Amino acid sequence: MGKELFAGAIARLAETVGRLPYAEIHGAENIYLAQSHLSEDGSVLVCFLPHTHTLDPIVLNEIFLRPELAPYVKGKFGFPASVKFTQLVAEMDTMGMATVGSKAYADRSGFELIPIFQPYLLGDPRYAHLTDTADRINLKALLQMKRIIKTPSSLLVIAPEGTRNKTNGLLRADQNISGLISRRNTNLLVLPLTISGMRHQEGHLFKMATAKIALHLGPILDTEQIYQIAKNHTWLDESMGDFSPIDALMFHAVSNLPLDTLSTSVDPRGVYDSINIL
Repeated sequence: MGKELFAGAIARLAETVGRLPYAEIHGAENIYLAQSHLSEDGSVLVCFLPHTHTLDPIVLNEIFLRPELAPYVKGKFGFPASVKFTQLVAEMDTMGMATVGSKAYADRSGFELIPIFQPYLLGDPRYAHLTDTADRINLKALLQMKRIIKTPSSLLVIAPEGTRNKTNGLLRADQNISGLISRRNTNLLVLPLTISGMRHQEGHLFKMATAKIALHLGPILDTEQIYQIAKNHTWLDESMGDFSPIDALMFHAVSNLPLDTLSTSVDPRGVYDSINIL
């Protein structure tokens, strides 16, 4: 009974934090396109960047996804989450009651939590032996995400960086995500968005009530447009490998949307700074 009460309290707190009075959304035309696409049994992949705050997913859900897109979803609604917030791996320390709260919040919001095993966790000596477990969990997550976006009128939300960004510039996107952007999936639209104002709130939970948060959306793309961007660009540094579809999506986002500037010496576009791309 105690866990249930605590889980409910966390869920309600998360929702309260998410209802920010000073939140702004820019690019409303992209909302209408996504709503219309979902209504017509299309699926939408939302990619948000940068991922800098623990509460990014909650804020994004409360001020945008739940009121604007979720009502149009007739299929599935999925959101990846660190395996730390699940009880999937017995050997791994979880986030305690936050794990219970995360599940309760997902249930209340109507989305599936998709456990992912982030690569940095293998750098922890306690988990270094879990390589096979990590591969198994991440393969299952990728297949689950593919099923979601292939389901008519479904919504999948991801942070392409794959983990919280603690630097002043964007990290390279998790290349496995390119597997979600299949040219054959002509029923998929991809909506990039940037979040500004969150980095400054890390560690200051109660300041969130007056935080000035802004979401900048779009332009929304279909998979063919993303592949054309990938085809037209390459990395200046050949050791980076292919300029993949998810790289193309990230480059498209930073070329069209504003990012918080946190350091005068570091471009907020990070690896996606145009000086790195031909």
